[in-house]
Amino acid sequence: MAWTRAGAGAGGNGRLRRKVRRGRGIVEPDLRRGRAQYRRGEKAMTIALSHFTTVTLFAALTSIIFGITQRDTPKTMLRYGVYCFVLFLGA
Repeated sequence: MAWTRAGAGAGGNGRLRRKVRRGRGIVEPDLRRGRAQYRRGEKAMTIALSHFTTVTLFAALTSIIFGITQRDTPKTMLRYGVYCFVLFLGA
Protein backbone atom coordinates (compact mmCIF):
# COMPACT_ATOMS: atom_id res chain seq x y z
CA MET A 1 0.00 0.00 0.00
CA ALA A 2 1.41 3.35 -0.95
CA TRP A 3 1.00 5.97 1.77
CA THR A 4 2.31 9.50 1.69
CA ARG A 5 2.38 12.21 4.29
CA ALA A 6 0.31 15.09 3.03
CA GLY A 7 1.74 18.46 4.00
CA ALA A 8 4.57 17.07 6.10
CA GLY A 9 7.20 19.76 6.70
CA ALA A 10 5.37 22.36 4.62
CA GLY A 11 3.16 23.69 7.39
CA GLY A 12 0.48 21.05 6.70
CA ASN A 13 -1.27 18.96 9.29
CA GLY A 14 0.74 15.80 8.53
CA ARG A 15 -2.27 13.47 8.14
CA LEU A 16 -1.80 10.19 6.28
CA ARG A 17 -3.58 9.88 2.95
CA ARG A 18 -3.71 7.19 0.33
CA LYS A 19 -1.67 7.90 -2.75
CA VAL A 20 -3.99 8.36 -5.73
CA ARG A 21 -2.70 7.93 -9.24
CA ARG A 22 -3.92 10.26 -11.96
CA GLY A 23 -7.26 9.04 -13.35
CA ARG A 24 -7.06 5.58 -11.79
CA GLY A 25 -8.36 6.02 -8.25
CA ILE A 26 -6.81 4.38 -5.21
CA VAL A 27 -3.83 2.08 -5.80
CA GLU A 28 -5.36 -0.98 -4.06
CA PRO A 29 -8.78 -2.46 -4.83
CA ASP A 30 -11.52 -2.36 -2.21
CA LEU A 31 -11.26 -5.56 -0.16
CA ARG A 32 -14.18 -5.03 2.21
CA ARG A 33 -16.18 -8.05 3.25
CA GLY A 34 -19.37 -8.83 1.41
CA ARG A 35 -18.51 -6.93 -1.74
CA ALA A 36 -18.40 -8.95 -4.94
CA GLN A 37 -15.11 -8.47 -6.74
CA TYR A 38 -15.05 -8.11 -10.52
CA ARG A 39 -13.07 -10.81 -12.26
CA ARG A 40 -12.11 -10.58 -15.88
CA GLY A 41 -14.26 -12.86 -18.01
CA GLU A 42 -16.84 -13.53 -15.30
CA LYS A 43 -20.12 -11.68 -15.18
CA ALA A 44 -21.94 -11.03 -11.94
CA MET A 45 -25.50 -12.31 -11.76
CA THR A 46 -27.99 -9.52 -11.28
CA ILE A 47 -31.74 -9.61 -10.92
CA ALA A 48 -33.50 -6.53 -12.22
CA LEU A 49 -37.09 -6.51 -10.98
CA SER A 50 -39.56 -3.84 -11.88
CA HIS A 51 -41.38 -1.97 -9.15
CA PHE A 52 -44.66 -3.75 -9.95
CA THR A 53 -43.01 -7.18 -9.76
CA THR A 54 -41.44 -6.34 -6.42
CA VAL A 55 -44.73 -5.05 -5.00
CA THR A 56 -46.58 -8.15 -6.23
CA LEU A 57 -43.97 -10.47 -4.70
CA PHE A 58 -44.15 -8.59 -1.38
CA ALA A 59 -47.97 -8.72 -1.44
CA ALA A 60 -47.99 -12.47 -2.12
CA LEU A 61 -45.49 -13.35 0.61
CA THR A 62 -47.05 -11.05 3.18
CA SER A 63 -50.55 -12.30 2.40
CA ILE A 64 -49.43 -15.90 2.91
CA ILE A 65 -47.96 -15.03 6.31
CA PHE A 66 -51.04 -13.02 7.32
CA GLY A 67 -53.38 -15.82 6.24
CA ILE A 68 -51.48 -18.45 8.20
CA THR A 69 -51.00 -16.43 11.37
CA GLN A 70 -54.36 -14.64 11.63
CA ARG A 71 -56.93 -17.38 10.97
CA ASP A 72 -57.66 -20.87 12.33
CA THR A 73 -59.07 -23.10 9.59
CA PRO A 74 -57.46 -23.66 6.17
CA LYS A 75 -60.53 -22.31 4.33
CA THR A 76 -60.50 -19.02 6.27
CA MET A 77 -56.70 -18.83 5.95
CA LEU A 78 -56.99 -18.97 2.17
CA ARG A 79 -59.85 -16.46 2.03
CA TYR A 80 -58.04 -14.02 4.32
CA GLY A 81 -54.77 -14.43 2.39
CA VAL A 82 -56.51 -13.65 -0.92
CA TYR A 83 -58.31 -10.72 0.73
CA CYS A 84 -55.00 -9.27 1.99
CA PHE A 85 -53.37 -9.81 -1.42
CA VAL A 86 -56.14 -7.87 -3.17
CA LEU A 87 -55.88 -5.08 -0.59
CA PHE A 88 -52.09 -4.85 -1.03
CA LEU A 89 -52.34 -4.56 -4.80
CA GLY A 90 -55.28 -2.18 -4.64
CA ALA A 91 -53.62 0.27 -2.28
